[in-house]
Order: sequence, then structure tokens, then C-alpha cells
Amino acid sequence: MAVFVMTLSCNKEAEDNGNNSNENSGSSDDYTLLLQELNAARTNPAAYAKIIETAYLPYYEGTYLKIPGALVLITNEGKAACEEAISFMKEQSSMAALELNTGLNKAAQNLCNEQSKSGDTGHFSADGKAPKDRMQLFGTFSPAAWACGESISYGSPSARRAVIDMLIDDGVNSRGHRTTLMSGNWTHVGFGWASHPTYRTMYVMDFAAGYAAD
Repeated sequence: MAVFVMTLSCNKEAEDNGNNSNENSGSSDDYTLLLQELNAARTNPAAYAKIIETAYLPYYEGTYLKIPGALVLITNEGKAACEEAISFMKEQSSMAALELNTGLNKAAQNLCNEQSKSGDTGHFSADGKAPKDRMQLFGTFSPAAWACGESISYGSPSARRAVIDMLIDDGVNSRGHRTTLMSGNWTHVGFGWASHPTYRTMYVMDFAAGYAAD
């Protein structure tokens, strides 16, 4: 078995907020927070639907998302995508929790560190490496059966909002982020995050099965 998935999204702010491209290496507490948030969505989707409903749904004004205390965002679909995500999560079966993998953490952070300086977006490194190539810098895939995927969110201001933004998947017809986060193909996950010159922040989630960190 071989599965390879790539998805990315960008959140557009309604105002210019300047640039900040500092490299971010993260702490163990940050990894724990991201893992808890992702696994909360995977293991109890119906409960997480209520979190989305409370945190996002009341704050749409047309295509603007005006969450109190946060920057105003311009969405593509307005609350329709949010309502669809809520409905999806209410019907979604519980998925297995993922385990944190240090090799995947390093692979995800590798892309973040590069793009926080270059301002680039997308799944390919400047040297042409795809997500699987970066994962193989820090670990090994089983030749018998493996799967990997990557989701990126640009502009999400927190771990929770990165997960919610990927689940809503505004403006992405395939809802590829949502599918990736809730997929049963994976057993492990790694995270990276950094500031970004254009979108202020970026979060990378690297998913895999049949993978062992070096």
C-alpha cells in the first residue's frame, strides 16, 4: 500500500499586519497541545463539532470572520463552509488517536524554517523535495506498506484554530485538509510551526504510517 496526500490553505487578513519571519523551533508543550487538539477532533468528532459551532459560527458577517480579540479574516465561502464542517463532524465516525513522531516533527519543522525566511508557500522545498522526501531525511518508510500526507495552514493564530481552519477548509472544493486530518490511513503525526512573512503564521502537519524515526 502506498498513499500520498498534500493539501494547503491560506487565510487572508482583512488588514495589513506587517511582516515577521522569525524561525520557530517549538517546545514539548506546544507539540502536546497540537496533538491533543488534533486527537480531540479525531476521537470525538461530534464533540468537536460543538467547539467549531461555538468558536466560529456566530462570528461570520458575510464573507468576513470577526472572532473577538482576533484579526478579521476574509473567507471565500462565509459561514456555509463552517456549517458544512459542523455537519460533517456530527456524522463522522470516531477515528484512532495518532501518536507523535519525532522524525515527522523534524520534517514538518524543516519546511516551516525554510518558508519563514523565504516567504514561499506550498509543499515543495526550494530544492524540490516533496513531503515524503523530507520525512525520509529523518526516518525510514517500510518497503512493504506505507502512507504519508501533509496539510499546511497559513495564517491560523493558534493550534486550535489551525485544526479548525483545516476542518472547515474554506475555499477548497475537495475539502482535502478535512479528509487528511480525519483519515484512517495514518498512525503517526508530526508538527511544525513558524511565523511567515506574508501570512504571519504557518502550521504544518505531517502524517504517516509504516514510518520509523531515525
